[in-house]
Amino acid sequence: MARSKSRPKNGHPPRRASPPRASGLHWLRGLQSQHNSDRDNKRFSGGHDWRRLIALGVIVVDLTVLGFLSSSLGRVTWGYWPGMAAMFSGLLISIIIFRIGRPKIYWDWAVLGALEIGIGITLKTDPLLLSPLGSLLFYGLLAMSAVQLYVIGASTKPAKAWTWLGAGGIANMVVTTLGCLDHFTSKTISAETAVLTTLMIIGLSLIGLGTSLRPKRDTSSIS
Repeated sequence: MARSKSRPKNGHPPRRASPPRASGLHWLRGLQSQHNSDRDNKRFSGGHDWRRLIALGVIVVDLTVLGFLSSSLGRVTWGYWPGMAAMFSGLLISIIIFRIGRPKIYWDWAVLGALEIGIGITLKTDPLLLSPLGSLLFYGLLAMSAVQLYVIGASTKPAKAWTWLGAGGIANMVVTTLGCLDHFTSKTISAETAVLTTLMIIGLSLIGLGTSLRPKRDTSSIS
């Protein structure tokens, strides 16, 4: 009979091939990528957010310049103490980014601000890094700050924004490595100089980020 020909010898109907299953790791990566895309498309989308980022970068640069001047002209004259620029910069980054993102909290930026505050506290406690433990803690926090800046840049859109933050993170990694090697060898670069250099890079990266997010003027209506 025709029905018997369509069945295999064991009498059971043929099994359909199951569709290929995507690996769990691939699914998680796709979900994370989609989450990052949705998150970053909503970040800094306010009309004046780019101005606030530029203003924040300018303030960080000003604090860095004050630190360089104070280190060269004398701490008593300027009322400056080691780690002051890092502490205030970290505090301002946390506050201003919080105000930009509220009611949401941008935890990656909050971590960056907390790391800078920790760097400032460590430097204020031991300005010359005479303690081996203090030295390891200081350069460990400095390295974590550089990596955090790079991570923020790697997950930020558009591509120009990533260029500023990502390049800033890489530059700070180089500064941290050179400063750490110098500290344990020749000791020609002070810890304050290393911090101020990284802060200058962070400030310029914030200015570049704000500039890259600046809306383009619509020139199509101009005849």
